[in-house]
Amino acid sequence: MKKFEAKKACLLFMVLLSVFIILPGCGGGGDTCPLFPPSSSKAITAFSFVGFPGYAGTINEAAKTITVTLPFGTNVTNLVAAFTTTGASVKVGTAAQKSGTTPNNFTTPVAYSVTASDGSKATYTVTVTLASNSAKAITAFSFVGFPAATGVINEAAKTIGVTLPFGTNLTNLIAKFTTTGIDVRVGATIQTSGSTANNFTNPVQYIVTAADSSTATYTVTVTVAPNSAKAITAYSFVGFTGAEGTIDEAASPKTITVPVPHGTDVTNLIATFTTTGTVVKVGTTVQTSSATANDFTNTVAYVVTAADNSTATYNVTVIVTDAPELGAIAPFGGFGGPAGMTNQGLLTVINGDIGTTGASTLITGFHDLGGNVYTETPLNQGFVNGTIYTATAPPGSVPGVVAAAAALAAQTAFDNLSPASLPGGTDPGAGQLGGLTLAPGIYQAAGGSFLLTGSDLTLDGGGDATAVFVFQMASTLTVGGPGAPRSIILINGAQAKNVYWYVGSAATINAAGGGTMVGTIIASAGVSFSTAGNVDIVTLNGRAIGLNASVTLVNTVVNVPAP
Repeated sequence: MKKFEAKKACLLFMVLLSVFIILPGCGGGGDTCPLFPPSSSKAITAFSFVGFPGYAGTINEAAKTITVTLPFGTNVTNLVAAFTTTGASVKVGTAAQKSGTTPNNFTTPVAYSVTASDGSKATYTVTVTLASNSAKAITAFSFVGFPAATGVINEAAKTIGVTLPFGTNLTNLIAKFTTTGIDVRVGATIQTSGSTANNFTNPVQYIVTAADSSTATYTVTVTVAPNSAKAITAYSFVGFTGAEGTIDEAASPKTITVPVPHGTDVTNLIATFTTTGTVVKVGTTVQTSSATANDFTNTVAYVVTAADNSTATYNVTVIVTDAPELGAIAPFGGFGGPAGMTNQGLLTVINGDIGTTGASTLITGFHDLGGNVYTETPLNQGFVNGTIYTATAPPGSVPGVVAAAAALAAQTAFDNLSPASLPGGTDPGAGQLGGLTLAPGIYQAAGGSFLLTGSDLTLDGGGDATAVFVFQMASTLTVGGPGAPRSIILINGAQAKNVYWYVGSAATINAAGGGTMVGTIIASAGVSFSTAGNVDIVTLNGRAIGLNASVTLVNTVVNVPAP
């Protein structure tokens, strides 16, 4: 057995020896004779870039090209290649390349030189291209003319919602938008931001096309906001035609001031109002115009709710128009301020005092109970059934003090009768009072002047002896005309002491043929009464007061009302 094993080992040695003898190039002379020759393999078998796992290169082995498409916008100046190769080494130019480590600029094609083990080489040209832009978003959306109404974009759902103000016409809206796409259409119509109009009564689909021809569709829905209007636009009380409320929309909270005549019971007033809101409440009580009563002893808050549920509060204050306090001017039937008083005629009688803050020489044509005569002539003699007060009349300074106090009281009463103090007056007849029958209230001449011509004016007290009538004019008051006297008739408890005339400039009472004027006339300028031929008598049941000009009477009987 041992002999067999020895023969087997000897045979194996002889076989190996024969191989070395047979191999070509294996001989003397010191030549190396390797067991296996070097490899000539030099292929790149895979190519991609670090950070772009889904973008493998396409290798064309025959053409020795590699193409890689990367996403749109990729920076190609510093890409790191990951590759596998059968070669011994890889270079770009003279720079050795290590897979996953060495960066290169792929702005232009890059040549990768692969060297095999046997020293042979192969060159692969690597070309990087960027995919077309796939962006196709609408990034902002609004409408021309509505800068505050910005569209809300839901990118996941591809919807755009826009809310526009109440009352907006949706049939011809022009959209303003920005997009990352290259083309936006509605149907087949190309859309130009800020120019193209569409009907948004129903949702509109905007189709956005990207550079790579992919598309995205955004559904634009326009909603009209509920009505936010919540104003009270007119306010008054049932039964008080001359008492319109003054609305201050700018106040915070908003206010409404309503004057009502003296003696009005304010505990159960019924308001008539108009509103742009959907509901009006006082507290929790819904208010119905011309039906719901409230107690206005104190300010009442009206809360108006709009269709969008926003609210506005109006504080309503009722002012009872009391007869103004006349004070020291109350006893005077005539007062000419600093300009005095003049009588022209023999039939003038003043049942009350007269006066001026000027010198006694400014009173002409009068005598009084004390026997004091003020520049009377045979044709101009008026009787004052009272006292004449001037700044210089005897005895001493007492008449001057009375005249000064009367002037101050007259100015105060004038101010208290003004539209600023008594707002809400209305013009019942476009400046013409003739032929009207008026309830107690405040009346203001829209054109600045009141006329009482054509026929008489009737004031109806409605059974209230305290009912007040206030007439306000920024300019003039003219009553009657030559040969056409006009009168004021009081009925149903109306009294002369509760009738007032606020005159911004001058008052003229034409009373040829007679006539009866009623009320306290306080004019910023003067007051004059005239009759034709000095024979007709005009009666004033009231007072004639000129703050800054004279009072002229012609055959006038003045009866100062009792308190």
